[in-house]
Amino acid sequence: CTVDEEIKAGKTETGGSVDMIWINGANFAKMKELGFLYGPFATILPSSANFDFTDSAINLDKGVSIDGLEMPYNTAQSVFIHNEIQVPNPPKTIPDLVAWIKANPGRFTYANPNKDFMSAALIRHFFYHYAE
Repeated sequence: CTVDEEIKAGKTETGGSVDMIWINGANFAKMKELGFLYGPFATILPSSANFDFTDSAINLDKGVSIDGLEMPYNTAQSVFIHNEIQVPNPPKTIPDLVAWIKANPGRFTYANPNKDFMSAALIRHFFYHYAE
């Protein structure tokens, strides 16, 4: 069942067919806009003490304020694999990676970010680093 299907099915006195769902991005924004989210609840959970809700990496979901309607449950990091013979001194920071890419045209690649979560995450790393 997709989020859209669940919303179209409507609520009954006994509830819908979904007890728990992972939502993010466009689904979160749509459900927030339509008032289909419970809360705010995030800051009253015991584990909320582990999160800095003033940090935009926590309080925004693809640019939409979570307003306590969504609970972060993890963070992610990217790991780069390289051939030590071909790249004996790999870049260690985003600016170093940008410099390396410019100095080595055609030697760095990534999957289509529209189809691959990790590639989309890589692009976001660049945005987060260079955002003002």
